[in-house]
Amino acid sequence: MCFAYGVYAQELDVKLSPKHAAKVDQTKKAEYDALKKQYNYNLSKDSVSAQKKMYQKELMDQLAEHSEQFDKAQKELTKMKSKYSKVVNSNDMTTAVKRNSLKGKPLGKRLVYGGNFNLSGNDPIKVDLSPLVGYKVNKKLTLGLSGTYRQTFQKELTSGEAIYGSRLFANYDIFKNFFAAGEVDQMRTGSEMSRQ
Repeated sequence: MCFAYGVYAQELDVKLSPKHAAKVDQTKKAEYDALKKQYNYNLSKDSVSAQKKMYQKELMDQLAEHSEQFDKAQKELTKMKSKYSKVVNSNDMTTAVKRNSLKGKPLGKRLVYGGNFNLSGNDPIKVDLSPLVGYKVNKKLTLGLSGTYRQTFQKELTSGEAIYGSRLFANYDIFKNFFAAGEVDQMRTGSEMSRQ
């Protein structure tokens, strides 16, 4: 409105006061700046869109030209992802952490506790106690030690001989709930221990 007024005033050869002339000039400048800004925005938006399309086309052309190399690299990456959980630097595989590794885990997270307690019978009463502790070497392999104590109690207050023993074991997880297990144990009776 002020711009139109200023043009109309100039056409009529009307003299504006310096105060009003400055106001008309500010309004013209503001309108000009707004139009320039809008034009530059639209221009840059169109330019970015065109560049984006151009880069996408170049990328697709590059992939088409080198599809065999891309497929090979993708297979290698898939193989590495199945073997390693973390690869810091693919050029230095000594920094990689294998998927089944427990590297950096505290001792408490690596120890496995368990055992067996069995109380059975009426006459005689049999007690079987077998605590165990294992150490997880990695997520699949556990090595451990177990102790065994077996005792039989009868009503006449006499008891059968106690049986003591120990065993070393190893468990290896093959797939989900399937595992291979091996153990070596040694059992002794109470009378054998008193002779030694």
